[in-house]
Amino acid sequence: MKSCPDCRKPNREQARFCGHCGQSLTARSPVQGWRFNPFFLWTGLFITAIAGVVVISIQEDLLREHLRVGRPSPDVLLERVRTEPIDALSYMQDFERRTHVLVNEHRIAIGLPPLEYSEALATIVRQHSRAMATGYEVFSHDGFEERERMAQGFVQLETFAENLARNNSSPASAPVDAGAGWLDSPGHRKNMEGRFNQTGIGCAQGKEGVFYFTQLFGLK
Repeated sequence: MKSCPDCRKPNREQARFCGHCGQSLTARSPVQGWRFNPFFLWTGLFITAIAGVVVISIQEDLLREHLRVGRPSPDVLLERVRTEPIDALSYMQDFERRTHVLVNEHRIAIGLPPLEYSEALATIVRQHSRAMATGYEVFSHDGFEERERMAQGFVQLETFAENLARNNSSPASAPVDAGAGWLDSPGHRKNMEGRFNQTGIGCAQGKEGVFYFTQLFGLK
């Protein structure tokens, strides 16, 4: 059924004239009813997709610009690491970050490239530091081969080396003292200055406030 454009009353679909008011029902009249046109649907979807891509691209550009403007320089970051207060809820991660920065600072000072931090390696050595801190393992490199095999499952590295440290210094100076102890030890210093480009550091605090540090070095 279709409606007359004048009287709005229904008429038979094939009728040429309105049976109520006599108005002509032409083929081009809107009373023929609305028909679905897939062209307009696909055109609308295409325009919507293009607009979405443009919006996402603009948002990514704005985010990159925001990060570029807000990113501190290496010198500013180093100063923050040295002086900012340690978060009491996550200071073990702060210890790891501070130790990493201090080791890289030494490497840069003697003309070596900095080490890239690997969270996968850090996860492995954290377990060793926690085991020593809880007394489950003694303070030693025992299990180094196992940690090396575990690391190969995450990161394909050519060679490995490991440094250990422990001290009962204050939280503010414990990472610095760990790094100083490594520099005073020929073997540990050799690892710090070795031909490596990857590292992971794990820290834990045991009984009587003793801090344990494990640093794993690797060449990718």
